[in-house]
Amino acid sequence: MYGDMGKSCAPDPNAKREYPYLYAVFCLDSHNTSYFYVREDDTYYWLHSRKDKDDLEVDANDIQLDMFGKPDLSNEWILKEILNV
Repeated sequence: MYGDMGKSCAPDPNAKREYPYLYAVFCLDSHNTSYFYVREDDTYYWLHSRKDKDDLEVDANDIQLDMFGKPDLSNEWILKEILNV
């Protein structure tokens, strides 16, 4: 009964990334959540979900990437992007 436990928990090392790829989730408060996505062409965008309102999709144009191509998401930058929407 317990012999197969844990075998399916490991991620598949050969799995292909599906796009849009969810990079990060930010829970701002109980009614606002921001999702940070990567498109297949390596561009980034925010998806803001707000209770009782339509979702808002905003391109993340001013994002800085580190040496390895990952975004540098500082708290100040995230708040600036979200508050400018």
